[in-house]
Amino acid sequence: MLLGLILVAYAALAAGYALSTPRWNNPDEPAHFNYLREVAESGRLPVIRAGDWDAELLERLKSARFPDDAAITPIRYEAHQPPLYYLLGAAVYRLAEGLPIGGQVLALRGLSILFGAIVVMAAFGVARELFPEHAEVGLLAAATAAFIPMHTAISAAINNDSLANALGGLTLLLLVRRASRDFDDRGAILLGLVLGAIVLTKVTAYPFIPLGLGVLVLCEWRATRSASLPGSFAPMRRPGLALVALVAVSSWWIVRNLAIYGWTDPLAAARHAEVVAGQPRWAQVDVASVDFFGRVLFRSFWGQFGWMGVVLPDRAYLLYLALTGVAVIGLVPAVRRILCCSPRDAEIGRVRAPGIRRYQLGIVVAAAGSVLAGVIAYNLTFIQPQGRYLFSALAAWSPLLALGWFGACGSSRPGRARILLQALLAGALGWLWLDAGSLLLAGRTWPVRWVALGSTLLALAVVAAATRRWLLTPRLAAALAVGLGLLNVAYLMRDVGPAFR
Repeated sequence: MLLGLILVAYAALAAGYALSTPRWNNPDEPAHFNYLREVAESGRLPVIRAGDWDAELLERLKSARFPDDAAITPIRYEAHQPPLYYLLGAAVYRLAEGLPIGGQVLALRGLSILFGAIVVMAAFGVARELFPEHAEVGLLAAATAAFIPMHTAISAAINNDSLANALGGLTLLLLVRRASRDFDDRGAILLGLVLGAIVLTKVTAYPFIPLGLGVLVLCEWRATRSASLPGSFAPMRRPGLALVALVAVSSWWIVRNLAIYGWTDPLAAARHAEVVAGQPRWAQVDVASVDFFGRVLFRSFWGQFGWMGVVLPDRAYLLYLALTGVAVIGLVPAVRRILCCSPRDAEIGRVRAPGIRRYQLGIVVAAAGSVLAGVIAYNLTFIQPQGRYLFSALAAWSPLLALGWFGACGSSRPGRARILLQALLAGALGWLWLDAGSLLLAGRTWPVRWVALGSTLLALAVVAAATRRWLLTPRLAAALAVGLGLLNVAYLMRDVGPAFR
């Protein structure tokens, strides 16, 4: 029931972003729209060509926030992208073809909102697998995925990010669940089908392909060793099934690209680099460029809207930085609990041994790290430090944040270090609630001294409660989840919406 409420709140927020953001004012939205419209109207996939990238036209339209009469037909630089999202979007476009252009855009944004809901459910499932004895961790992970303002906004836009994020979340959930149950033939084929769909969706989710196949090989090797099965090729049978399913789903698109772009360019990446030759690149990698990359990536992970031109107030990013810092520190005690098999594990039948929990946690960390590494690698060529590229692993990032906050506040017998962590989390929570309340009730942020006083009083109250050994986890988790949602509402109403008006 609580997960359902989170999903309803997410859908309402995403609909608010879809309605408040004028058409084409999401990153690359006109190019994505032109791709799927061509598929719907011609029945063919487009080919990226010279002239599809007009930097001068694009900058002019972006600076004018794409007026209603803007001619977007020449914006076609996404024509190299894998086709799955656009095939699905073309079906929605055909259904909404009789509507005005605004109605068509909203219908296509609705498709992305649906994919975003899958990410929220996947984050819940992954966290429940890691900590099945604490339902609040799963709910907090779901709320985190639902209420990160940037994820809510990008899930209400026409783009293939939304489908890539959903498929990344489904892959991670499948891997984490199968880590405690082992793969059978059906599970291996299902994994191969999902990985094949990722090949057909977006390069940002490609790190899940080696991760998924690697986890499957490791599962089979572990099962073979424990069963003492003879034969060196036994562990490769199910990975072979997954690989066959992957190739069966995606090979047609690779073959098509080889025929069009040449044998050295199966993903059309080289052709795309030629077409967008004017896209900004790093002059050199130094301390200043690394600082710029880190700051923009962090800010745009939480919220930097439109074509990266609508930013939140500085105090918003400081608040998210404080919450992130508490989560990072809190991961230490949380991981310790994961690595120790509690007595309830055997009762609920979710975890067979401490080694399985380490294995599951390793998969989640590997998913987050590999996607981050992919974003860093891409930025070695082009200047694109956009946090939305990390969302293909949002089903990993959200449980890790939730686990960190749980580790900060979840103990019935806290020591001094845990009490300090609880105080830090409570202070950040007070800041969150006071900022959300002031924006929603007063229409502006209250002075910093008021917020600091309120946060300090809440932190002292939590310290007093902790010294009496009250169980704080469910209360703080609920307050954090609701606060994240209210703050998202506040930023939508007071910052994002007015910026476009």
